Amino acid sequence: MNSLSARPPEFVYDPDNSCTFEVWYNRYEDVISKNGAALDEAAKARLIVSELDTITYARFTSHILPKRACELPLSDTAATLKEPFGHNRSVFSRRYVYLKTRRNGENLRDYTGLVNQRHAMAEFNDVDPEQMKCLVWICGLASPEEADIRARALRKMEDNPKPL
Repeated sequence: MNSLSARPPEFVYDPDNSCTFEVWYNRYEDVISKNGAALDEAAKARLIVSELDTITYARFTSHILPKRACELPLSDTAATLKEPFGHNRSVFSRRYVYLKTRRNGENLRDYTGLVNQRHAMAEFNDVDPEQMKCLVWICGLASPEEADIRARALRKMEDNPKPL
């Protein structure tokens, strides 16, 4: 386990920079399962918990009380960590940010990476046609005079992401 524990880096929750547990786990799940093939599921769960930074560990252990981290199987550990350490914005808000993405002087490779990252965060594969129409409608309200309408429409979609 020592050689494997050096592989995945510490998980530090920073949702504003897309550092969510789901992103971290998707990146290192294969390393944990393949390189840790000799480990049982409980040892893999302990490995994941050992990679949490101090603040994340404290929040996680408080979240699962009265259970202890060592009592959760791997699947429950991963699923539980995805809840409080996920995105801090609604999916609608992430979709809006994605559609408003503009190149701001970065090189084309970095801009492409930003677009790819925001697309993945926006979960666009799950958007339905009505939600898409609402997003385009709101994005089209670009003038300063329409700021109030845009803000109210965004709040409405945040409160009720499924349009009538």
